[in-house]
Amino acid sequence: MRNHALFVLTLSAALAAHAAPAGQAPAPRPAQQPAGEPPARWQRFAPAEEEFTVDFPSPAAAYHMSREVKDSPTHETVPARVYTAYHDGVVFLVASFDEPRAHEPLSFFVGEFFGAQELPAVRGSFTRHVRSGGVDGWQYAFTHRGAEGVARFFLTSKHAYMAEAVGGGEAHPAVARFLKSFKLAAAARSPRREAESPPRAAGPEQAVPVRNPPRSLPATIDADPPLIKPDARDTPGDPKPAPGGVSSGPGVGGGLGPGRTAAGGGPPGSSPPFRSVEVAQRANVVFKPTPGFTEEARRNNVTGLVRLRCVLTSSGEVTKITVINGLPDGLTEKAIAAARGIRFIPAVMDGRRVSQWVTLEYNFNIY
Repeated sequence: MRNHALFVLTLSAALAAHAAPAGQAPAPRPAQQPAGEPPARWQRFAPAEEEFTVDFPSPAAAYHMSREVKDSPTHETVPARVYTAYHDGVVFLVASFDEPRAHEPLSFFVGEFFGAQELPAVRGSFTRHVRSGGVDGWQYAFTHRGAEGVARFFLTSKHAYMAEAVGGGEAHPAVARFLKSFKLAAAARSPRREAESPPRAAGPEQAVPVRNPPRSLPATIDADPPLIKPDARDTPGDPKPAPGGVSSGPGVGGGLGPGRTAAGGGPPGSSPPFRSVEVAQRANVVFKPTPGFTEEARRNNVTGLVRLRCVLTSSGEVTKITVINGLPDGLTEKAIAAARGIRFIPAVMDGRRVSQWVTLEYNFNIY
């Protein structure tokens, strides 16, 4: 039996928004910072296996994954990693891809980040050339449901990198500091390849078809899909589940029943969590880690759905996780751990960020 995995890797076109062209009206005013949210505590982040350093405004989480080499007849995979943090309405993310091949230029990775086959697309708009260390790169802008985003792409002889912020444009002070802080090592070098020009608009037409797509899954409701799209690849020996959507609703299908509790889901002084139908702008999931199988679940061929109820708080945390439907052999625990790693822009109501109830679904399949 072959084990097929889903890895959360590339910047998605899983959103119906498009990059804002020059002259477009500015994005809506940022929501007010919720009471009790701590100030930024910028820290230098320097992973030992990488060629970069960067400043994050809060402790960063690291997720180890993989990607499939372009046009590989054997579906060869190589390591990849995602580093994420959140602060004050902005999600900060660095994606790292090992061993870019000679037939994988920087434009390929740009297309992968912005491409998706089965969902509507976010299109990136090239804004300018950038440089870090001795390596040239490209910067793109995009919007996501009124939230500005900026992404920078670099290609060295050892890695492809993307430094991305969602929730603020280049003029946003925290975004500007994050982008400026991304530094490639002095030893990093651009690969010796034919020079290429950046695609002025990057979208799904550049995406490489995903092999071994996941089986059709029941639709979820009230979902803002993540900016990081699932990558369905064949990775023997390490089956992963297909991440379900983020949903909440008035008791329809997998949604939650009406009413909201008086218990808070955010920082001290914040309002109780709202349902998705009550907020002006729903929480936007930017990154949703994929939980792995346990050895026991693999041996016992456990498959099925884990459904969790939780709060995406106004301060960017995932709290009050409760199990609606679970699975044995540690898979429920795997789903809970993955849920805690979700990065999102909080919901907005009356011009301020608020907490929102959601339902998360994780489909565990071996096929």
